[in-house]
Amino acid sequence: MGKHITKARSAAIFLRKVIIVQKVSDNERSEYALFAQGEYRAKG
Repeated sequence: MGKHITKARSAAIFLRKVIIVQKVSDNERSEYALFAQGEYRAKG
């Protein structure tokens, strides 16, 4: 019983980490897209 609880808890922590990583990568992607647009405008 105790082992099952810790496994579920570690799975929840792992999922939370994955979600945080996905959010960060989304933010970086949108920032990069804005940066690329700015560079494109500067060249044009």
